[in-house]
Amino acid sequence: MNLEDVAEMLKKGHDVRVGRRRFGKDITRLILTQIIIEDAKTPDSTFPLDLLRQMIITSGRASQETALALHEDDAGHFTRTRTGRCRQL
Repeated sequence: MNLEDVAEMLKKGHDVRVGRRRFGKDITRLILTQIIIEDAKTPDSTFPLDLLRQMIITSGRASQETALALHEDDAGHFTRTRTGRCRQL
């Protein structure tokens, strides 16, 4: 299995965990990061720059609690926006 295979599984909605059988080590975070890096290398990458910036800020300065709060706030905003649009229909 290669990075493209993992990326395709994720795009189809699968929850993917990657491990090294020999060592029993979870390397999911490393593989997902590599997928993002490979995508960013392409001239037509559509990965949002703002999200990349937030990932760097979050990983470099913020605690896990702050990152979780940021994620929950974004998820709440998405839910409120989606609910409002559904009501309009």
